[in-house]
Amino acid sequence: MSQQPRSNIDRMVLIVAAAEQSGQLTTELLKAGFSLTVISPREGFLGFGATCLLLGIDSQRMQELLEIVQKTCGKRRQFVPAQGHLVLPEGLPPMMIEAEVGSAYVFSMEVEHFEQF
Repeated sequence: MSQQPRSNIDRMVLIVAAAEQSGQLTTELLKAGFSLTVISPREGFLGFGATCLLLGIDSQRMQELLEIVQKTCGKRRQFVPAQGHLVLPEGLPPMMIEAEVGSAYVFSMEVEHFEQF
């Protein structure tokens, strides 16, 4: 039985993306042939969730990966409920503030050794 050649995994990438953008980001990365692991979302800044994606890649594909993230996870301005200790009279809608939402943070680490079983 012959084995398929294994790609050179020499870089581990952690992407922390806004939850509302992570579905599209995951789709685009899979379409481009990247393999990834999704780590459960948690509550993030201003009440918006964040999703972590973990990828092992060939460092020669790093620029391609960054272009996909940049295209998919752009920042935008949106009105969100103000959080804090401001108490409004009952029945009034929450105070809204304009905030910059969306984006992604990309962390890249060198991999000394990789095995897949």
